[in-house]
Amino acid sequence: MEVSGRITSRLILFSLLILVIPMVLFPNLFGTSLLRGSLVFVLYELAIYGTIVFLFHRHARLVSLIQAAGLCLVYRLVMGALFGVLIAAMYAMD
Repeated sequence: MEVSGRITSRLILFSLLILVIPMVLFPNLFGTSLLRGSLVFVLYELAIYGTIVFLFHRHARLVSLIQAAGLCLVYRLVMGALFGVLIAAMYAMD
């Protein structure tokens, strides 16, 4: 798969839309009532990401599936951290 500017812009747009959904559905505390810092939830996410990657790439090896699922998880955590910093900066402004 070739990564182009169009794919990257769509990925960023969809990621930002997904990050905004908890703020719309749970406006109290900016959606942080959903926050759970547990290893069990991280393992669930890895399993879900691994399943989705497997559905798109059925002939991939297990190692590449685990790497892709880990990359998805890291991407989600980085996007969440950046969005949290943005919210904190905007909340500090008047």
